[in-house]
Amino acid sequence: MAKSEHNVISGNHLLGGHVVYWTADQSWSDALADALVLAPKDAADQLAVAGTTQSVAVGAEVCPVSLDGGAIRPITRRDAIKLNGPSPQVLTHVPSFAATAIAAE
Repeated sequence: MAKSEHNVISGNHLLGGHVVYWTADQSWSDALADALVLAPKDAADQLAVAGTTQSVAVGAEVCPVSLDGGAIRPITRRDAIKLNGPSPQVLTHVPSFAATAIAAE
């Protein structure tokens, strides 16, 4: 994991599957701007609390972020992709064995 002075906690919404962020009022939000920004020393404690809300979100994890003019920005490519949804490049290459299997159906 990338090291950062700032972290947020993200998870995936149990029903929708989309990324959600842990907030200061100990709930989940769809907006990164609502996320509780944590110092590294506080992240583990909040992660433990967030992990108890599995009826709303699953897969809670600490994500490093930067603060850019007050805006929260993901540091890692993985977290940026999660924030913006699936990358269109994911499905641009279909292996030849998959095309053969599809044609055989």
